[in-house]
Amino acid sequence: MTNLKNGLDILLISPLPSPAGGIATWTEMYLKSELIKKQDVKVINTAVRGDRIYSFNNRKITEEIMRNISIYINLIKTLKKNKFDVAHLNTSCSTTGMIRDLLCAKKIKKNGYKLILQCHCNIPSMLNNKFSTWIFKELIKHTDTIIVLNSDSNQYVNKILKRESFIVSNFIDYKDINYSSIKYISEEIKTIIFVGHVNQSKGCNEILEVSQFFPNINFRLIGNISSYYKNIDIPENVKLIGEVSKDNVLIEMKNADVLLFPSHMEGFPLVVLEAMACGLPVIGTPVGAIPEMIEENGGVLIDVGDVPAIISAVNEIQDPSIRSQISKWNQNKIKCCYSTEVVIKKICDIYEES
Repeated sequence: MTNLKNGLDILLISPLPSPAGGIATWTEMYLKSELIKKQDVKVINTAVRGDRIYSFNNRKITEEIMRNISIYINLIKTLKKNKFDVAHLNTSCSTTGMIRDLLCAKKIKKNGYKLILQCHCNIPSMLNNKFSTWIFKELIKHTDTIIVLNSDSNQYVNKILKRESFIVSNFIDYKDINYSSIKYISEEIKTIIFVGHVNQSKGCNEILEVSQFFPNINFRLIGNISSYYKNIDIPENVKLIGEVSKDNVLIEMKNADVLLFPSHMEGFPLVVLEAMACGLPVIGTPVGAIPEMIEENGGVLIDVGDVPAIISAVNEIQDPSIRSQISKWNQNKIKCCYSTEVVIKKICDIYEES
């Protein structure tokens, strides 16, 4: 294979913004990284377009079929016109997405290319029925290398599916977050934020309950708001902010004291990395990669749905000296483990070994 220094020809099958978020944001950051700029990357864009972006349940099956046919035709044309050293397929492991991914994988392998499959999810949580499990097993039959986000996914692939996989985390450009700035630690916790979809599966009901035990703390929930929360009484110290730009999210983080992220299911939430880079202690659930991210020093882990544990966690980090230690540890971990340079280098090493 061509050496990285001379440039690889890479075929990337992945969504691009808009919308931003999830794998699309990963793709955007990947393409902007200095190491990838030295390679020749052609992207097959798998993103949803138009009015259907935010309304999956309202999408017509015929429209979805036509969209995926269009993606597949684009892949065929790209393979005819170009030669590649390696193909890199990003999947969310959704059932419909994996059907398309399987067709793409078969076509790529038929053309004689090595295929790297990167799973941007917590695999055991996504493969929750026999059909999705069968599709995933078929997909990895046509895959040379598997990349996963966390230990749960790695164990599932290794023990259940009897395949080797590599754990490669998500990443952030900590320079954009002004990592070098030291987090100001207030004497007491004044503001706790949540960032993500404001819905029940993200643990927002628990946040509302917890807020009533801390009337002097402001709870700011940032992200797309479920209609459920627009029709119930919200405690006075809770503010539903709605969706804001990434820059404004970072401003909110820098002005906050704690990130509370009691989600019920996750893969590798970038919001936790961003909060850590801003020096925020994290109170989160042991789902997906969160335990690996914050470990024992980056905040407090609480069980899903455990309101008393969240209350205890808030009290545990009230001491500003404790929050100061957590803040420094989190910023240092981002720099050494989750920066763009560190993670993209791991991916490029996999390219060269494939």
